Amino acid sequence: MHVFGVMDRGGAEVRTLALMRHVDPAHYVMEYIALSGNEGALDDEIRSLGGEVHPCALDATFPVRFVRLLHARRIGVVHSHVHLATGMILGLAALAGVSVRIAHFRTTQDGRGDSPARRLYRRIMRMSIDRFATDILACGVGAMEYGWSPDWRADPRCRVILNGVDATRFDLPGQGAVVRQELSIPHDSPLVLIIGRFAPVKNHVRGIEIFSEIALRTGAHLLLAGKGGTAEEDLARRRVASLGLEARVHFLGERDDVASLLCAADLALLTSHHEGMPGAVLEAVAAGTPVLATDLPGVREIQRCLDGISTLSLADPDVAWAELACKLIGAPRSDSSRRVARSSFRASPFAIERSVEGHVDVWKQGRG
Repeated sequence: MHVFGVMDRGGAEVRTLALMRHVDPAHYVMEYIALSGNEGALDDEIRSLGGEVHPCALDATFPVRFVRLLHARRIGVVHSHVHLATGMILGLAALAGVSVRIAHFRTTQDGRGDSPARRLYRRIMRMSIDRFATDILACGVGAMEYGWSPDWRADPRCRVILNGVDATRFDLPGQGAVVRQELSIPHDSPLVLIIGRFAPVKNHVRGIEIFSEIALRTGAHLLLAGKGGTAEEDLARRRVASLGLEARVHFLGERDDVASLLCAADLALLTSHHEGMPGAVLEAVAAGTPVLATDLPGVREIQRCLDGISTLSLADPDVAWAELACKLIGAPRSDSSRRVARSSFRASPFAIERSVEGHVDVWKQGRG
């Protein structure tokens, strides 16, 4: 039983669904709890793969409903992805007699400030995780050090399992022409792609400002793929209008064909304030698309293993970002070069097979 807020297209949710596609359903049935109580964009696919999503809102009756659900579904593993709230989840799982109780850290910041109340909450939840977790996982070293402890290597429960991507999803030659035709973009215009929901952490406005400098030099178009309908999207649209970029910036909304967009793009741009192990960067590299990203711990972890990633600080000016972006856009690429990139990715620690092996090794401890 995986525990999330809602099964929308976020990084952790997409990575967990990728595991589900590759795990043998004869040995492991993967189900999900949505603590928001809401339906998610990934629910239908989860059910098509033989799983189930249980809306289970956090209210006064949650503890009783959660424990009853674990008993009714005969759950042997609870795998919680909700940062420090995991402490409560694993305490209830222990009460229900679940033998394998996993805390999984996926970010290098929680964005919740540092008030006295928040510090007390963090202390209590970490104490609960320490007491009830049988295993403590993280998507990268930075996420483990932030979420759990800089001394995590001394804790035998701790293990870094890198996010995995199925590189075969990006065997999509000719997508540049297809995407340009769909969006009525000239065939010779470079495509810059930003993937991510419209939330403050993703820093879309800064990405748009950088793109305005790129467009001046290259005549590029910007594709924004991610769930909107938020104040952050409104800010982004207003900034596009103020820069006179309406004809060059395309708000695509939430898409289920991100692989096609990446295979069409000439550059993947990431200007996030913080990330754990950014899936957008991993997928871009698997697609053979160059990446220009914020210099973050998770990005550096990927960069140490894979080529095709350049980084800058958010303190660097837009002009510096644009100059480097233009060099990356100008580098020649072909279907052949993308095949080479996919092959290199499949041999890397981020291949989906490595991630599946790591997760199954943890889960199977709870099997009789």
